[in-house]
Amino acid sequence: MASVDNGQVGSGVDMRRRIGFFGLLAFVVVCAGGCNSPSEASGPVAIETVGGSLQTATVTRGSLTPVLALDSAVASSVQYEITSPADGRLVRGPEGLTVVDVLGKAHQIPLHELDTDVNYLVPDGAPVSRGLPIARSVYAGFVMGSDVGGADLLRMQSPPESARAQISGGAAPFPCKLLDMVPTASAEPSLRRLYCDVPREQPAIGGLTGVLALRFPTVESALLLPIEAVGGTVANGSVRIQEGTTSSLRSVRLGPSDGIHVVISEGLQEGDVVLLPSPSLLDE
Repeated sequence: MASVDNGQVGSGVDMRRRIGFFGLLAFVVVCAGGCNSPSEASGPVAIETVGGSLQTATVTRGSLTPVLALDSAVASSVQYEITSPADGRLVRGPEGLTVVDVLGKAHQIPLHELDTDVNYLVPDGAPVSRGLPIARSVYAGFVMGSDVGGADLLRMQSPPESARAQISGGAAPFPCKLLDMVPTASAEPSLRRLYCDVPREQPAIGGLTGVLALRFPTVESALLLPIEAVGGTVANGSVRIQEGTTSSLRSVRLGPSDGIHVVISEGLQEGDVVLLPSPSLLDE
């Protein structure tokens, strides 16, 4: 299953449907069709108004909380990898696993209540590396399972602060806990599996589909634009910047998105005015 944020921005129609479906969370958008790749800045062209009025957006400064939404499905008794949270030395104890880093700080990895058939991949006292598997376990309960690949895997290098899920046709969204912060290897080399536990009080049946949303740390004092103003990929984009009665194509670097706004890392300044919709639609 593909994630809702597939590394493209520029059309919010599909995302607004998911926002209404999911409730409290805003998600990252996808292109309804193929987004144009970012190009070099072009010369000025005359601005055409839509319905007699110019549609623009202004670059503003503010905070943004990135959220990554993934298509998901209910599963049970899944095997997953337990990874090391730091570089250091593994210590196995009755309360679970601990990694002691080079500074002597202990990073605890408590096993889940429903973990069974734990298979340790490295011996007690062995050196371990951050993000690499140190054990495998079977989780004897329901989970929301999602495929993660491409740019989404890069986002997972920064651990999410929290996760929420919703089962299609079910009750309201519910908080869930990732079995491990690092997605587990799957049969498909280009994809990995991410699992989030389903609380016991939450009705669930294996095979039901839904959405898993990961909330990442807030970006402060960032330059922001509505996603409708930007076309491109997860890192590189383009906008039509207004210059009097003309506009020109401007390449920009993109940061994270919350499904409503996207961070502009390079290429624009606060107060710049760009045309709506994005070049992906304007240049067709």
